[in-house]
Amino acid sequence: MANRFNDDELDSIPTSKASAVANKVVAQTAVDDDDAVDLIGDADRLKASPVLANIAPKQPNQIVRFALIPGMKGFMKNTHFLQSVGRGMTVLCPGEGCPECAKGGSEHGARRKIVCLVLKYETSSNDGKFPPGVTRPTVSIGYLGLSPTSYGELRESPSEGEDLFDCDFKISRKTNGIGLTIGRMSSPPAYKKANMQDEVNELAKPYLDGVTLKSRLGKPVTTHELKAMLAGVSGVESAAATLDDIDSI
Repeated sequence: MANRFNDDELDSIPTSKASAVANKVVAQTAVDDDDAVDLIGDADRLKASPVLANIAPKQPNQIVRFALIPGMKGFMKNTHFLQSVGRGMTVLCPGEGCPECAKGGSEHGARRKIVCLVLKYETSSNDGKFPPGVTRPTVSIGYLGLSPTSYGELRESPSEGEDLFDCDFKISRKTNGIGLTIGRMSSPPAYKKANMQDEVNELAKPYLDGVTLKSRLGKPVTTHELKAMLAGVSGVESAAATLDDIDSI
C-alpha cells in the first residue's frame, strides 16, 4: 500500500523524496483527463460556459418577474415525462414506433413542450415589484418551459397594442404545485426603462444560437433507447427529476 502524507509532513521529507511523492500523485491522477481543463488558461471558456437555469418558481407562494429576449425564437417538441425512470426525466418523443405513444391515454401520450429565452429580475420582491429605491435591477438570463396552455396565457397577457416583447411578466406556480400562472406586470420592460439593453444583449449572447435552449426541451432518445429505459435495462442513462422536467405539465 502506498505511503500517505499530510501536507505538514511533506515539509520534513527530503526534497528528492517529496518530489517523487508529488510526481507519483500527478501520474496517478492524470490517467483520465478527457474532461480536464486548465483553471488558468481556460478561464474565459469556463466563465462563458452556458448554464441557462429554469426561472420557474419552485414553490406556489413565489412570484418571478421576467421579460422575453427580443427577437429570440422559442423551440417546441413532443416530449414524454418518464416517471418510472430514475426519479423521473423528460425525453423527446422519438416518433414512429414510440413505446410510450403506443400505450395511449393522457398519461403516456406525447405532450408538446415550448422553451423560450427570458430575462429574470433578481431584485424583484415576492410580489414581482421592485423594492423602494431600485433604479437599476439585477438581472440574469434563463429559460422558461411552457405547455401550450401556459403559452396561451403568456400570449394573451399583453395589453392591446403590445406584443410579447413590450412588457414584463410575472409567473407563479399553481397552489397544487403543478402548472403555471402567467400575467402581465408593466410596460415597457424594466430593463428598457433603466437603459440596460446593451447589458442584456451581452448576457444573452452565449445563447442566441439556440443550442443550449433547445437542449432544455428534453433528452433526445431513439425508440430502442426509450424501450430500454422503460424496461429498466442496466446501464441505460437516467437522470434525477427536477422542475425543469415537470414545469410544462
